[in-house]
Amino acid sequence: MGAYWTISSRATRVDYGFGIRHGRREGLLTQDCALTCRDARQDLAVLQVSGKGLPFVSIVDPATVAIGQEVVAIGNPQGFANTVSDGIVSGKLPITGADKYKFVFSAPISPGSSGGGLFDREGRLIAITIASRRNAQNLNIATPASYADLEQM
Repeated sequence: MGAYWTISSRATRVDYGFGIRHGRREGLLTQDCALTCRDARQDLAVLQVSGKGLPFVSIVDPATVAIGQEVVAIGNPQGFANTVSDGIVSGKLPITGADKYKFVFSAPISPGSSGGGLFDREGRLIAITIASRRNAQNLNIATPASYADLEQM
């Protein structure tokens, strides 16, 4: 099971979109929450959870992320909570039919890490990890977290 990241003081959370329906991921209730919106094309979902005054992360503008920039991936692969690995942004993968892209990064992730966060060295959320190429070493994909803009989804 992946992770999710609180992105505002209103307890709004962003997660990867695969398998999320009506506030549930892979048949399991993630928390007392409601699905606010889901964008299958960007592979993102936004959930509204119960709670007030929750800590939250800042989201990085993807245009400011440079190839070669150091990053940290945090996830929950195979149930090992909050694993951390580091690497770099190694490329930008264009999204067909859109003026957007996904990040390619080298921080190692394992199956089950989808939905984890990709952070810069200042602890700001760059992207949500969504995939890893099984036939390649440390060739991983993440969707910029800013694409979870409620007004655009």
